[in-house]
Amino acid sequence: MLIPREHGAYGQLAFPLATALAIGRPTPAAIALAVAGVAAFLVHESLLVFIGQRGSRAAREQRPEALRSLLVLGALAAIGGVSAVVTLNPLARWALALPALLTLQLGVAVFSGGERTIAGEILAAATLSSLSFPVAVGSGVTVRTAFTVFVVFALVFFVATTAVHAILERAGRGGGTRRLVSGVLTLGALLVLMGLVRTGVVQPVAPWAGLPISLLAFFLVAYPPSPRLLRIVGWFLVAASATTSIVLCIVLR
Repeated sequence: MLIPREHGAYGQLAFPLATALAIGRPTPAAIALAVAGVAAFLVHESLLVFIGQRGSRAAREQRPEALRSLLVLGALAAIGGVSAVVTLNPLARWALALPALLTLQLGVAVFSGGERTIAGEILAAATLSSLSFPVAVGSGVTVRTAFTVFVVFALVFFVATTAVHAILERAGRGGGTRRLVSGVLTLGALLVLMGLVRTGVVQPVAPWAGLPISLLAFFLVAYPPSPRLLRIVGWFLVAASATTSIVLCIVLR
C-alpha cells in the first residue's frame, strides 16, 4: 500500500489531531471524522501516483498498487466522512468549512505543481492542522479553544517550515537574508498569537504553547546546522511539537 513520503506531514496531522481529541470528550462522530481525515491523508500519495504527479515511471510501475490504495483508503475516508457529517453536532458541521476551504486551495496547488514550494508546504501544514478544529468542536470543546489548537499549530508549523528552508539555503546566495526573514517571521508569529489573545480570539496559553518551536527556530536560523543534519533537526522539531501538544492538553483540558 502506498503512503505519503513527506515524513514531516505525519506530525502536522497527528499532533493537532491528538490534541483535539485529548482536550475534549471524543464522540463517535469526532472519531469517525478523525479516521476519515487520516485515511484521506494516506490516500494522497496514491492519488498523485495515479494522476502522474510522481512521474511517468511511477505511474506506470505503481499504478496497480496505487489503484488498490485508492479504493481501500478512499472508501474508508468516504465512509468515515459521511458518517461524521451525518452525526456531528450542527456547530461542528459549520467548523468543517475551515478544512474544506483549505483542502480546496491545497488541491489547486497540487494540480498546478505548487505543492513543493515553500508556500505550498505552508498551505499543506495549515490544511492538515485544520482538521483539529471540527474534531475538537465535535468532541464538545468550545469554538475558541478548538480554534486555539488550530492557530497555534498552523503558526508553529509555518515557523518550522521557514526555518528549515533557511537551513537548506544557508550556503546559497542570499542565505543570510533568508535566515533573517525566517527570524522576523518567527517573532511575528508569536506577536500574532499575543494579539489574538488580547482580542479574545484564542486562549491565553497560545503564545506559551508556540514558544518551544519558536525558540528552536530562532536557534536554527542563528546557528544553522549543515543540511546533512536535517534528519536530526526533524527529530528536534518533533520533540518541540510534542511539547506544544502537551502544554495545550494540560491547560485546555
